[in-house]
Amino acid sequence: MKIPYRWAELTLGQLQILMTTDDPLRKVCAVTGLTLEQLRAKPQSEVDEALKRIEAIPEVGRHKTKITFENRQWFKKRKKYGFITDWDEFTTGEWIDAQRYVEDFWPNAHKLMAILYRPILWENGDKYAIAKYTAKEDASIFKSMPADLFTGTMLFFWTTRSEQLTALQSSLLEATEALISSTKNGDGISPSGHSPERT
Repeated sequence: MKIPYRWAELTLGQLQILMTTDDPLRKVCAVTGLTLEQLRAKPQSEVDEALKRIEAIPEVGRHKTKITFENRQWFKKRKKYGFITDWDEFTTGEWIDAQRYVEDFWPNAHKLMAILYRPILWENGDKYAIAKYTAKEDASIFKSMPADLFTGTMLFFWTTRSEQLTALQSSLLEATEALISSTKNGDGISPSGHSPERT
């Protein structure tokens, strides 16, 4: 049985199965490509060794802003995909769908990738533009994404998202402090019974 030694040799689709099942045979089938019937014909010691090797694959990640799928079955649809470059352009629909996929993470990991990576419309060196999000993207193509690219992208996404939320909270705190300060000083805010409700 051929077992990958690196996460780069696993696909996101395989990783999704590994993370959503407790069935050891299903895990080995997912990684080796063998059917359950083929696996049942193997010695138990070989299956045990395969499981041990699967659990020992080191988890690593790398982030790439542009990816191209090399899988031959998608050769005619082969496109270059780009990671979303401007978080300020992240639409309400993208946030809603991303949040929904994060809540039920592993079964929807490929759908989350279809939000973060979109077909590149044009590129010039490091600069590029991606297609708008429609919620009708073919997310299944991301199941062939290398597992290490997926984990690297997730790390980048969470880090960037945390930084954004921290910056947003900081801005809100500064605005609130300025509002409170101006209220205490009486700068242009006249007391009213409705003001606290508005604030």
